[in-house]
Amino acid sequence: MLHRTIRRLITVSRAEAAQGTRKRPMPVLFVGTDTTPALTQRWQTLLSESGFDSATAQLGISNNKDPRDGNALLQSWYTDLDAKVRDLAMFPPVLIGHGEAAWRLCQKYVANQPLSGLILIDGPSAVDPKTLPSFEFEPYFPILAVSRAPSFLIESEVDIIKKDGDDDEMDQVLEWIQECF
Repeated sequence: MLHRTIRRLITVSRAEAAQGTRKRPMPVLFVGTDTTPALTQRWQTLLSESGFDSATAQLGISNNKDPRDGNALLQSWYTDLDAKVRDLAMFPPVLIGHGEAAWRLCQKYVANQPLSGLILIDGPSAVDPKTLPSFEFEPYFPILAVSRAPSFLIESEVDIIKKDGDDDEMDQVLEWIQECF
């Protein structure tokens, strides 16, 4: 079952695990700034078929926010994302950040809220990530980077998958999620 909610700067879609396949209570939350609806739908379908509840959060830029004001934009995204995760009554999720701007939001989220795991995938960003502040956190949970380890993490703390193609990447990420959780 797919639900769609629009909340200020973040559009959230939720998909429940396919009937009879739920494996874990832990949801997976896909976060992106410039991700196509087709790609997020493929992620949600794959996760649902594999027994995971999931949600996607597409980050937008409000007309009254200057995208160069990284602190204000990131704070708006964080506030909306935190409220939506609370509304969905999610167990600490596994976050998948797609693109560097989403990575920065994931950093801010994990610096302030509990997570079960973090996956960072190279991809397009609607905002120049250099305008967004960086946050430090202690990685007490599994972390996966697809393509390259972000500069804010020490490579020895991160599992890395080299990016070959979208479908292959999804299968490898799902396999990693199943092994870790």
